[in-house]
Amino acid sequence: MSSSQPNQPDPPNDPPPGSNEPQASHLTTPPSSRPPSAIRKLIATLTGIILFFALIVMLLTILSLAGAHYWLFDVFANFRFIFAEYLLFALIIGAIRQKWFWSTLILVCLMINLAYIAPLYLPPPSPIPPPPEAPIDDEMPEPTPAEQISNNATVPTPLKLLHLNVNNQNPNIAAVADYILSSGADLVFLQEVNYRWIEGLNNTMEPYELHTPRPRPDPFGVALFINKNPENPFILENATIIDLANLNIPAIEAHVSVGEQAYAILSVHAHPPLIPTAPSTYTGWMSDIRDKQLRAAYYWASQQSNPPIIIGDLNATPFSYTMREIMNPVETEPVLVYSQQGYGYAPTWPAQLPYFLRLPIDHCLISPKLQATTRTLGPNVGSDHLPLYVEIIPLPDLEQ
Repeated sequence: MSSSQPNQPDPPNDPPPGSNEPQASHLTTPPSSRPPSAIRKLIATLTGIILFFALIVMLLTILSLAGAHYWLFDVFANFRFIFAEYLLFALIIGAIRQKWFWSTLILVCLMINLAYIAPLYLPPPSPIPPPPEAPIDDEMPEPTPAEQISNNATVPTPLKLLHLNVNNQNPNIAAVADYILSSGADLVFLQEVNYRWIEGLNNTMEPYELHTPRPRPDPFGVALFINKNPENPFILENATIIDLANLNIPAIEAHVSVGEQAYAILSVHAHPPLIPTAPSTYTGWMSDIRDKQLRAAYYWASQQSNPPIIIGDLNATPFSYTMREIMNPVETEPVLVYSQQGYGYAPTWPAQLPYFLRLPIDHCLISPKLQATTRTLGPNVGSDHLPLYVEIIPLPDLEQ
């Protein structure tokens, strides 16, 4: 007697072990063009973090526009270049991730920061007139005696200035001395000078001679070294210590001449803006003292009969409200312009950080009647500031 077997499904038509035949189609998963879910989550998380910090930078950018009303907002304004760097990075990420709403907000705030930065890269306006057109006739007219003198005129000898905040804790006195000697500057203005620095530099930098020192144990000691090379046309008329705004912070005032051109120079070390005046009995912030110094320096410049120059660690960038106030006075012609214009961002502090994280707080402000033919930052000599070297000449219309 035969019994019927239950119906069983056909076994899968798999290739035998070791065979090179492909697996059955129902077990094959087509490769996906999308990254694995873990990677997608990581990319989304990183994008969110980048946009979150972009939101903070955008908020700081907006608050920095109110620097005239609150000192901390003005501090934010000093970081416009760094803000712009990050916002540009976030804008690229937002565009790649197609976050168009965020990208639009970031672009607006980026343009706000760039509006303050871009003028530093534009060449300064020059009053030099264009050369006269050559006569059409083949016969050239004989030059007049005045034209002969003009044609034989040479470029005026520049005034060479060097500024350096040495950092009173900096042990590298020899590195500073070597750089000063290699610069060939006419006048060397040093800040944060204490007695150790005076003893280390004095009588060791021939042909430089110490003049008008005021060493102090705090960060506000100053000193002037002058180049006594007899072949140098530079002449120091006089130099003295003054106290801007009666704040017991010394500044050096010097009157010099190169050839027939005279200059008035003021070396200023402005107070940092973030330290309380009296921590135990709150009476204000050092930004108030810094602003008083800067406004007093501007007033000094406005009173000079010779073209003024202000050089030093001003503890403010060109984007600070007070700097913009004194450099762009209302209803009057500018007394000072940035020697930095046309030379770009040129950040000097902190010297230990890379270019894109530093701030331009060391300045050389010059009369509109002058121009900087050379403006360079020196190497790191152990200070938290980079040296600033500038060569200055009068514009042609001043000599006429």
